Parts: sequence; C-alpha cells; structure tokens
Amino acid sequence: MKKNKKTINEPSLFDMKESMRQHQEDLRRDELNLALMPLAYFPGKKSKKLLYELTLPIGDGKEVRLISSKAGGGIPEGNDLDYLYALIDLLYEQSNFKDDTIYFLISELVAKADRIVSQIELQRALRAIRRYRFLVVQSNAFKIVDDSGKIKSITDDISYIQHFTIVGDELRRGRRKYGDTSQDGKCMVVFSKYFMQNIISKEMSKPLNYALMRKLSNPKGKKLFRVIDAFRYLEGYIGEDHYELVSKDLFDVARRIPLSESEMKYISHIKRSIDPIHEELKQLSYISDYFYKEIDGRIQIVYVFSKFKTDQASAFNELVARGITAKAAEELALAYDPEKIFDCLKYCDYKKEEKKISAGYLRTIIVDSNHDTIRDFLDKKRQEKKRDELKTEFKARDRMKMFYDLDIENRIGAAMEACTPSEKAALNERAAAELKKPGMPRLDDVHRELTIDSFMRKYIKDTLNIPSFEQWLEENRKKYEDLL
Repeated sequence: MKKNKKTINEPSLFDMKESMRQHQEDLRRDELNLALMPLAYFPGKKSKKLLYELTLPIGDGKEVRLISSKAGGGIPEGNDLDYLYALIDLLYEQSNFKDDTIYFLISELVAKADRIVSQIELQRALRAIRRYRFLVVQSNAFKIVDDSGKIKSITDDISYIQHFTIVGDELRRGRRKYGDTSQDGKCMVVFSKYFMQNIISKEMSKPLNYALMRKLSNPKGKKLFRVIDAFRYLEGYIGEDHYELVSKDLFDVARRIPLSESEMKYISHIKRSIDPIHEELKQLSYISDYFYKEIDGRIQIVYVFSKFKTDQASAFNELVARGITAKAAEELALAYDPEKIFDCLKYCDYKKEEKKISAGYLRTIIVDSNHDTIRDFLDKKRQEKKRDELKTEFKARDRMKMFYDLDIENRIGAAMEACTPSEKAALNERAAAELKKPGMPRLDDVHRELTIDSFMRKYIKDTLNIPSFEQWLEENRKKYEDLL
C-alpha cells in the first residue's frame, strides 16, 4: 500500500516522520481496510437493515459496501464503537497482537470503554460484541497477506470477530448468555483470521492513538478521528509552510463516519456536525487548525496537524493527565519514543500498588530507565495474566466434566428403569456373585445393597454406547456453550 507523498522542502521533517513509523511497529495498530469504512450507524439513519447502502469507490475502480448482519447480530450503533475499540485495545494489551484470543470480565470491558459499570451497560457491552461478531462486510477492495507474505486482493464477506462466548458459570441461572449477566461474567473473543492478518501487517495497518481517541466526547467524534488518522497515515504531505496537511472532499469524510441523510443534506449541516469534533482535536493538540476551500465546485476540508505525530499527541495528553506540566510533557513527548512512554506509564500503574507514584518519579522512569528492562517487566506481567486465564479455562473443562458424568449417570438410570423384572434379577444375581469372590470385604446390609447397585449400573454401562468426554463435549458444545 503506497503512501502518496508530495514534494517537501525540508527532508529532515520527512525523515523524522518515517523514523517515527519505523519504531512504532509494535504499538497498538488499526486495520486500515476497515478504518476508513463506516462501522456503525448514528441517530437519524432511517434504514437499519443496511449499515451503508451507497457504494464507495476506492482507487482503481474497486468498491466497498457494508451489508446487513448475520442472524443473531444486528447493525452496530454509534455507542457500540467504543466496545470495538476496547476489544482491539485488550488484544494489544494481552498479547501485543501475537494471539487472536482475549479473555476479560464484562465489567473490565465496560471500564476499558470508559463507561460506568451498571446492569444496563453490561448488557450493552455484550450486545456490541455480538453485533460485531455477526457484522458482514462485502467488498472487492479488501486485501490480505498470504502465508508467503504476498499481498493479494479478495472479494469476500469478512468480519472482525470469529467467535464469542462466555466462560464459566457467571451467568445468572436460567438466563441466556446475551441477556442478563453479573459483573464477573467472563468472556472469550476470538478475532477472525482476516482481521489478524491485516492488523499485524505494516502494509495493511497503522499505529492508532487509542488513548487520545477515548478522550473525545462522543462515538461520532472517535470515528471521525479514526478516519482523519488513516488519511494522515496514507496521504499526509508537508506543505510549503512546513506543516503536515491532509486535504479531503468534505462529503467523502461525512460518508465515512457516516452522518445521517439529514446531516448531509447541506454543507452547513455537515460543518455543524463535525466542527465541534475538530475543536476537540485542536484542544488535544492533534491538529493545530482546519479550514474549508472550494476546488472545481467541490468543498474540500484541509487538516493542519500539530507538531506532535499521532502517538506523540497521545503521550503528551497522558503525561499531562498524570500531573506533569504541559511544558515538561511536550519535551518528553518530542524527545522519547512514544512506545517507551506508554510502557513506562503501564509500569508505574503496576508500581502504584506498592507506593505512591509522583509526577517526578514518572519523569525519572521515562528519562533514566532502560526500555528493555521495562518491556521485560511488562512481558512477565502479561505471562502471569495468561497463566491465570489458562487456569480459568481448565476450570471450565472440569465443570463440563461434571455435566458429562451427570449425563452418563442419567443414561444408565434410564436404561435400568427400562429393564424387565427378570433382567434386573439376573443383574442382581451377577452382582451378588461378585461379592462372594475371594478378597471381597464383608459388608453390612446397607453397604451390600449399595455395592450391588453399583455393580448393576456398571454392567448396564458396558452395554451402552457411551461417548468419550471429548466426543460428548463436541456433541453438546452448543447446549453448554455458555460454560466454555
């Protein structure tokens, strides 16, 4: 995927930009093929059967459109986007995109999305996951990286999430998995192969400023930021005044959010919808300005970016939020790798359990610490969390073994009930003979009766076609999927 770079007057600025991209390889990333596409509808959209009914051309005559969800899903809404971003954020935190599976408490996901934990919000979180699980994107413009490393275009229906289930018995008894849940309801989400191929590929993805995005006040603003950030990565150029710029057709930007039909009816309506978001981005030091101009009868919006690169702006805002002065935060954000700053922030989050973390201590860690040492510490913490998740998974299998044993005992009990009196007498006589064999203990009447019953059940079990635990688990997976 080539970047459209215009001629620049100061190579040092260009070199700095490219250098930033080189060492951002391991930062949180955003999947470019879907970053520019509308992935939720906002209030005012009339049709909820199709998320995006218009066909959007993408270079070389390729097209993309988003279509309805599969059964059991539903078209995502604006608020669902926060949970999509939170899921991708968790994927980064738990495995740095090296694994396609994440485990989390429902309440943790709600907090990650910056929402207040409540029963209503827990249900919204589950609904959001389910909607992105079943959302289908149809296109002839998507690309994947095959096993040999080559990039190829595909025409296919793709989605973000391959599998979603709730692990354990945290659901309230008698409730469906997407109905009512406790704050301790634990989820497992498996991302699709398509998504994983794209997000780990430098050609198919880009670093995304998650921390800055979450500071925006509404889901529509977060989506617009995602669009602008993708344009900046793909089409940013340095203008004659040495500022980094992006110039885009205003209606194209509006369609990618997407704004509703009424919001796109007039240019003034579009501006009224998105200009408050632009002002927020200025306050967050992501853009320094924006303006509109007319070219060949079409209105273009031009974004003028600040001196901070994408993740530098995030680092700056996070440092200020931790009590560091704006001047010192700016110096740190421009002087140090954003990845190191983010890792140091995580390190301090762990250490604050042991002692009070001051702004001065945080600055010392960023300036004086060895990044490899910080990375090793965080990797160790991730491994510890992964081991805890595996323990939980094994506990779930142990719980299923209990249901398996109960099911087999019920089958044996039903078979005994179906026996004729003569068949039961024959089984009883066979069991009694077992007790007379040499080495068998002497039993009182109660224990003798229980032992005979146990032998009889064993004889019946031997006549039944009893599946192995693994076979039974596969056959009953759908029935007990809430516990897996």
